[in-house]
Amino acid sequence: MPNRTKDMLMTSYEECQMKSNRVLIDCQSIIGHTGGMRSVRSRKAGPPHERRAVPAPTRIASAIRCQILSCGLPPGERITESLLSRKYSVGQPTVREALFLLEREGLVTRVPNIGTFVRELDIPDVANLYQIRGALEGLAAELAAQRATAEEISQLRELGHEMERRAKTSGKTGFFQADLEFHRFLWKISGNPELPGILDPVVTPLLTFSFLRIERTLEELLQSSANHQEIVEALTSGPAAAREALERNNRLFLERYMASVLSVLMPDHGRSRLAGPALPPA
Repeated sequence: MPNRTKDMLMTSYEECQMKSNRVLIDCQSIIGHTGGMRSVRSRKAGPPHERRAVPAPTRIASAIRCQILSCGLPPGERITESLLSRKYSVGQPTVREALFLLEREGLVTRVPNIGTFVRELDIPDVANLYQIRGALEGLAAELAAQRATAEEISQLRELGHEMERRAKTSGKTGFFQADLEFHRFLWKISGNPELPGILDPVVTPLLTFSFLRIERTLEELLQSSANHQEIVEALTSGPAAAREALERNNRLFLERYMASVLSVLMPDHGRSRLAGPALPPA
């Protein structure tokens, strides 16, 4: 990507570093000593001796993900396997497997014979990913409205409540993790096993880089949580209502992201005066 585009569209490294310590603390509170994200289901798990150990590549992927979220690894940064291997006291094959996990999430990009880099998104990338998300996640909502059981909808509702709890206790970082878990579970209960694998590398980078770019107040996070609860309730009203609620939530996300990008492109203009590119249809 040309340097000028990078400068305009990505939060500067210095600005990222200002947030780094706070985000790392938040990440540690979510990941914990095992390196695995806490979840609604983990709180209901059995005694420690009955729980399965978190695989090393998953733990390392969680640590690298937190580095990306904290801007310890800013967009475009090269990731060196040997350095991470020494840092986390694991072999390079373990680091390589962790990077494959992050590549499947769309957070890193591998360039043959060159290396692995933290993924960057520009405006065309966001627009393209949003179009895919709008079509396929809308389909997931429709299928979930048709196929999900009452228990699964109840679990999704609890994940929405978890977003609210994380916003209050873990700030934006905790909210981000819960938001992603909400969407992943929605894809799962669609009953189509192909959708999660297709949507994860589309939605995860969108949420990640919106997290890096968009500052949100607690009130805004709580409103977003309420919007997700509307999606849950719409599932009980049929496929059309479910798709409409989800697309409304996704449009709000894109509008906030584009406004933030344009505030970088046109820093002397207020948000209300920004006239960015037309939003793609949901």
